[in-house]
Amino acid sequence: LDSDDFAEVSAQITADPARYTQVSPIASFEGYRIMQEFIETLYEGRARDNLQQAVQGPKPFRRFKDTLTQYPKMRDSWHAFHDKALTEKAFQWAQSKGVTPLWIVKPPEPAKPAEGEETPAAEAAPATV
Repeated sequence: LDSDDFAEVSAQITADPARYTQVSPIASFEGYRIMQEFIETLYEGRARDNLQQAVQGPKPFRRFKDTLTQYPKMRDSWHAFHDKALTEKAFQWAQSKGVTPLWIVKPPEPAKPAEGEETPAAEAAPATV
């Protein structure tokens, strides 16, 4: 939000605070679970093994992100998977509060490797997303 938008939203909240509720960020264990679910969608191979190893040690989020830089197409698939998971979580949260979201976001389809591509991204293209 730019400063004008922020001021407008702040005024709306102040005028009708019962209409709004604070949205808490997801817990780190939920973010970790999303990473694990993504890894499970990958074909067996070096990339999957590297990602699995990355989340086993200290700083799993940083190591997962760093490992993904080696696999650009898989990184795109991760972002699509992550966006979809967070969108679903937001939708479920809204429903639990008795709110029907007026928006529906369809995450982009994950990148698929080109026919015969021999890159690490092709080795670990998602089986399902």
